[in-house]
Amino acid sequence: IYACAPWSKRNFHVLIEYRRRLWLIGGEMGAARYSNDLWSSEDGLAWKREAEQLPWLGRHAAGVTCFKDKLWVLGGTSDSRGNTSRADVWTIEASPS
Repeated sequence: IYACAPWSKRNFHVLIEYRRRLWLIGGEMGAARYSNDLWSSEDGLAWKREAEQLPWLGRHAAGVTCFKDKLWVLGGTSDSRGNTSRADVWTIEASPS
């Protein structure tokens, strides 16, 4: 457990390994606030904010996969009860830095 993460507290975010890095995407930050930021790390200790706001609405519980040299973000929801399920697909061209 990392006690001093540089991002805001959140749950239902996505963490995936891609191009030898960990990538953290979105999540629910409480009180109906949803993140659309992007963080990466080579070692799980030193984290870099890659994007403060990605071009889509904040969300949690999205699906994420790697395919054809991109991260693909699929759906998710922007409320705690799942009433605003997203039916969209986005890609991130993450650099291997």
